[in-house]
Amino acid sequence: MFIHRNTKRVGKKSYHSILLMENYREGKKVRHRTLLNISRWKPDQINALEAALKG
Repeated sequence: MFIHRNTKRVGKKSYHSILLMENYREGKKVRHRTLLNISRWKPDQINALEAALKG
């Protein structure tokens, strides 16, 4: 599992999302699956989750 920070630009606006994702293998290909959208979490909660995932 990992945290993916995504930025999408539409015209002059930019939209940010923070997702909890996992990798899995489908045959010979590696795929990504979104488990949870954590964009609305507080920054300290996101940092704590990221630290826990790193070990």
